[in-house]
Amino acid sequence: GKLKGCFFRCWIGRLHNCEGPPLGFPMADVKVPEKPANKSGQMLKAVDALLAGFGLFGGIAFLGYLQTKTGYALFAPPMMASGIIFFAGGSPPHPQGFLMGTLGSATLAYFAVLLFTKVLPPVAAQGSAAVCLLMWYKAHECVFPPAAVLAGTLTAASVNAGTDKLMAEDVAWFLVFPWLAGHGLLFYLAKAMGWVRAKVRVKLALRQLRSLADNDEVLRSIFNKFDTSGDGKLDATEVKVALRVALGMDMSIEECEKMVSAADQDGGNTLDFEEFKAICTSHL
Repeated sequence: GKLKGCFFRCWIGRLHNCEGPPLGFPMADVKVPEKPANKSGQMLKAVDALLAGFGLFGGIAFLGYLQTKTGYALFAPPMMASGIIFFAGGSPPHPQGFLMGTLGSATLAYFAVLLFTKVLPPVAAQGSAAVCLLMWYKAHECVFPPAAVLAGTLTAASVNAGTDKLMAEDVAWFLVFPWLAGHGLLFYLAKAMGWVRAKVRVKLALRQLRSLADNDEVLRSIFNKFDTSGDGKLDATEVKVALRVALGMDMSIEECEKMVSAADQDGGNTLDFEEFKAICTSHL
C-alpha cells in the first residue's frame, strides 16, 4: 500500500510539473533543501557592476571631453566593445591581445579586403578579412574581437580618400587618433577603476566576515571546512574558495593574497585560525 501510494504521489507531482520523491520513499521522508539567497554575494556583484558601469561611462565621457578640448579624435563607435572588455573583469586584460589584434587587422585583414573587393562581392571580401584575422589570432594564441572592425573602418577611410596619398594619410591618422591613443587612455582608466573596485570588494568581504566574529563556532566551522590540506592553515586559494562558497563573494586570487598578507603574522603566506579570526574581528 505504501509503495502504491508513493507511485500515485509521484505521478500527481509530474502532472503539476513537480519532481516526485524517489520511488519507494514516502513523501513525509523527503525533504527538499532550500537554497537561501546569498545577499552578500548579490550585493557585492551589484556594487561591482555599478562601479564598472560608472567607470566605463566616465571613461568614454572623459575621452569625449579631451577630444573637444584638444581637437584630436579619441573615440570611435567600435571602441565601445573594447571598453566593455576593459571594464568587464576585475582588471583589464593584458594589452597584448589588443596590440596583436590591431596589428593583424591593420595589415593582413585590411589588405585582404582591398585585394578581394576587386574580385568578390563586398560581404565575401569582408569574410576573407575575418579569415585572415582568425588565422592571425590562432598563430599568436591571443584574441581581441573588437579589433576585427578596424579593417572595415580603414577600408571605409580608404574609399573616401581621393588619392593614394590621402588614403595612406587617412589610414595612418585613424590608427593613431583615435584608435591607439583612445584605447590607451581607456585601458589605463579601466586599470585605475579596477584598483578602486578591488579595494571595495575587499572591504565588503571583510565587513561580511566581521559579522560572523561573535560566533567562534561558525568561524571554526568555516575554517575547518575549507582547510582542504588539513594543515590547520588557509592559503589564498582556500580563502578564495571559502569566500565564494560561504559568503557568495567571488574575489580574485590577488585580492585574497592581500587579505592573507594583511593578517599573516609569521610570514608564511597562510592563515592559522587565530589569524583568520583576526580578519573577522579587527580592521586590517
